[in-house]
Amino acid sequence: NDARMAAVLCRCCEVLLELPGRESLLAENCRRLLETCQREYGEQGLQTAEARVKLGAALVLSGDHTEAETTLREACVVLSAQAETFTYVSARLWLVVALRRKGGNEATEAAEALEVDVCAEYRASVQRMRGRLREAKRAGKERERNSDLSTAEDLYRSAVEAVADSLGHGHPMMIEATELLAGVLRAQGRTEDADAVGKRYVRLDPGAPPQLPEILYTAYSASGDAVPNEGVHSGVAGNIRGARGVGVSSPNDGGDEESHGSSEIEDSAADLHASGEYAAAVTLYQMAIAQKQEEFGKDHPFTCASMSRLAAVFLSMREFAEAEALSRTVLQRTQQWHGPVHDDVAIALDRLGGGLTA
Repeated sequence: NDARMAAVLCRCCEVLLELPGRESLLAENCRRLLETCQREYGEQGLQTAEARVKLGAALVLSGDHTEAETTLREACVVLSAQAETFTYVSARLWLVVALRRKGGNEATEAAEALEVDVCAEYRASVQRMRGRLREAKRAGKERERNSDLSTAEDLYRSAVEAVADSLGHGHPMMIEATELLAGVLRAQGRTEDADAVGKRYVRLDPGAPPQLPEILYTAYSASGDAVPNEGVHSGVAGNIRGARGVGVSSPNDGGDEESHGSSEIEDSAADLHASGEYAAAVTLYQMAIAQKQEEFGKDHPFTCASMSRLAAVFLSMREFAEAEALSRTVLQRTQQWHGPVHDDVAIALDRLGGGLTA
């Protein structure tokens, strides 16, 4: 049936996005996906709009910028009713890329204005989600202290889904949310489920716009008003696969954030980073790293995640040498922990590349 066919075609699109040189085949597959969704869900269906975003992205990558613009604008009309969703963010960012590559003063000015709006709205969404995550954490920890682990799991899982829907799976806040969920799953003895949480949730969304990593980093640190542009990630599908946010995707062991004592410290450090109090943020992150090293060891993904956050502060301070040295250490330790081929290694490589080009 069409629903099953749409699911298969969607997966095919995700695979083709990771294969350089397959742009034409990707566009053809996305057209079939759109036609299937139109039959199954109708012209105004959310799944149809999401298929249009995928087709628009494929058309950008294949060089058909005029049709890409039309397709993405049609998707935005439907998605605008759900303005806080990450799909709407992606649609508009791909539209920015299409307009820029289309060229001409009018298209370029429209792209610049749209990107300013998207970035501002995304930063506002980050602040809203941070508040929601903190409230879920407060309520969840209270439930844990009362041994009501099932309710705590529901609270954390709801927070994870909310962050994914609003900010995307690649946002660094997903690390914080999934660590909470993984911790309460381990407390229930569900170690395999806990280990699978990161792999399921923390990843770059397939077909993410090329300028997204810079926006993720900027919105997360929230320290500057500069609008990110396409930068290093020029829209090549191979780069999209490796362009991810900061953090770990699947820690193998350990406990929840409260048990290793760095949760509140890193919350405070993030607030200080966001407000531009970099020196104080550095001090708190260094304390968190020391605690994680003592609890889990220097090579553990939890420790590396905190080191990556500290590197982000150094970048904001324009202390590029310190940021590079720390990022290289994270990369080396991540490779030792996971081996040369792993999602976390891709994250560490991208983080190092971002610092070198800053």
